[in-house]
Amino acid sequence: MRLLQLRALTGIRLTLVCRRSYLPAALHQVLQTADCAVTTDFQAARRHYCGATAPVSPACR
Repeated sequence: MRLLQLRALTGIRLTLVCRRSYLPAALHQVLQTADCAVTTDFQAARRHYCGATAPVSPACR
């Protein structure tokens, strides 16, 4: 919740990496209140942040 509050106050972009095959229940509940995108693999995350046709840059590798 504190990270989401910081995001709301500052306008920063946050990326959360969960190395489980599922989101813990508490995290899932908190993310229900946030404007967020959930991706399940690296390529989906790359498309979300860099666009489908964006050239591969060091930030997107």
